[in-house]
Amino acid sequence: MSISELLLTIAIPTYNRSKYLKETLDSFISIILNEGNKKCEIFVSDNCSSDNTKQVLEEYSQKYSFIRYQINEQNVGFDKNVLLVLNNSKGKYIWLFGDDDLPVKGSVKNVLYIIGQYDPVYIFLNFGSYTQDLKKKISNMSQKIKEDQWPLASDKALKNIGLNMSLLGSNVINRKCYADLEDMEKYCNTVIVHIFIVLALMRMGNVYISMKEYIMKRAGDTPIDVDAFVRGIRQSVDFANELGYPKKYTKKIINNFLIDSFIAGLKIGANGGDTGAYLGIYYKYFKKYLLFWILIIPLQIIPNSLLRVCKTFKDKVIRN
Repeated sequence: MSISELLLTIAIPTYNRSKYLKETLDSFISIILNEGNKKCEIFVSDNCSSDNTKQVLEEYSQKYSFIRYQINEQNVGFDKNVLLVLNNSKGKYIWLFGDDDLPVKGSVKNVLYIIGQYDPVYIFLNFGSYTQDLKKKISNMSQKIKEDQWPLASDKALKNIGLNMSLLGSNVINRKCYADLEDMEKYCNTVIVHIFIVLALMRMGNVYISMKEYIMKRAGDTPIDVDAFVRGIRQSVDFANELGYPKKYTKKIINNFLIDSFIAGLKIGANGGDTGAYLGIYYKYFKKYLLFWILIIPLQIIPNSLLRVCKTFKDKVIRN
């Protein structure tokens, strides 16, 4: 197939998760073959894994002509590996995808339909959160909107999507528009370089939000540098402000992030963990925000026994 005919690259950065990667590849292969989607490819960038990822990729690429891969000579970090899959993709659009999540049946067909009908600069895809074994659904994406939205200007898109774009698989990018962006490497070491890319892309044209479920997000298996992530969230909001997004929306993102962080910290404290380091990281980047003092500071002050009571109450409220 010529590059001009290739509509979609499923771009997967990976590191040391061959077991999950195989599940992800198997799911996409089944979908592509069963739906007859001949205008797709899968490209994987292995970040110098020490497990058997290389063998997996060799096996799959020999068996399926639409699978390509590269092996980095050294670990370049998550963000640079994301840039590598983007820069080496050949499709008109690039669907970024995490190496441990799974696509839902019909997802590729639906993405190709949106591309063919609307040609947006960026597509946001809905997801569901599941347990680590993917057998039980925990929650849907926390959005009030129920139907697909098109066309959306960037301000409205940011309002509706918020930080949900942090899930790698939620992002489908127009490759030509991405190529027109200025150097994205300066946003590496934030562990969320894709957020900066999406924020810049949305300023270039109309956005499509699709509320069907496309991704099964696997919970609790992604190691993360908390300091880098929290710093990255703050920097991405500053970047959004620089791009001229309404501050009422960027402030809402910060507030929602601090609420989510409080819930995560509640879990740490309830399980007897140390919230001190957690507090220090958030203090560095969010001390000027009122919700930091209302939600994050109490995690250090309140005894763990009381945090357990609070978590139990929160869990009951969610279940009901």
